[in-house]
Amino acid sequence: MNQSENAGKRRIIFVLGMHRSGTSLATNVLTELGVALSEDLMPATNENARGYFESQTISYLQDRILAAFGLAWDTPTSMRALPPQWWKSPSIAPLRSQIVAFVKGQLDAHPLWAFKDPRTMRLMPMWEEIVAELGAEPSYLLVTRHPNEVAGSLYARGKLDPVIAELLWLEHNVDALLACRDRIAGVVEYQEWIDRPAEQARYMIEKLALPYAGSEEDLKAMLDRVIAPELRHHASSNAYRLPFTAPLYDALLKRDIVSALSFADFFTVSRTLTSAVTAPLYRKLAELSNIANQKTARVVELEQQVKALSQPPSATIAEPKL
Repeated sequence: MNQSENAGKRRIIFVLGMHRSGTSLATNVLTELGVALSEDLMPATNENARGYFESQTISYLQDRILAAFGLAWDTPTSMRALPPQWWKSPSIAPLRSQIVAFVKGQLDAHPLWAFKDPRTMRLMPMWEEIVAELGAEPSYLLVTRHPNEVAGSLYARGKLDPVIAELLWLEHNVDALLACRDRIAGVVEYQEWIDRPAEQARYMIEKLALPYAGSEEDLKAMLDRVIAPELRHHASSNAYRLPFTAPLYDALLKRDIVSALSFADFFTVSRTLTSAVTAPLYRKLAELSNIANQKTARVVELEQQVKALSQPPSATIAEPKL
């Protein structure tokens, strides 16, 4: 799609990526290239010092939709799948209506509007209907990062088990691939922002047909300002924990959507056939991981108590008068 074809159309850019994959950075770059975001963005935290660039409204409503089916953002669907035709359930109709109203308001104000929320990858059937209902043109940008870096970041943030983190990486990317298929406009990789930022930015401008008219000098100055390589804390290794991870990530690195879809289809068949066996195992793994975290926290607490008891009294005792 070229820029002239976009004239007069209301367009939504979906920034799709697993948690801790660099969607915040990609969305930040989009704003610098002239794409509008909502004004209700999450504030920066220690984990994302430069901000999340994520709508609090959409994140909150999508969390509630997942919760309506007993899920959280970190629940693998291999353990607990969304029910068939879940997006048509009356139980989430009010939440869906709120999302429609919010997005309509954004498009009325910004004909070219983007948003990111990793939960979206799981809820794409609902979004397909919302886009059609609003008469908008969707553009899908897939953001990826080395699965082990994602797992390391999630463990550092909340002690999420690395096996569960890798499974979530697989599920999120597969769900997005199967929902969007050949409509994915482009794939951007987190490390490329550090190694070849201008090249990746130009790729994104081209694939999303962005109306950016700045010079190469302008682009470089913007990227130097936005990208902070020192924020990359988690080095990667190729010691994957699950099948499918290596070939899928390799295909995404090559921006080979056809191969990625083949692995995604295969993973989905495998997930369906083996879920009866793997779901109890994953649940047990999560249970044991939770117990281990609780015991670790208790050990730390006891060590602090022992340390406190071993300290000499802070107050001096007066000598008795004779």
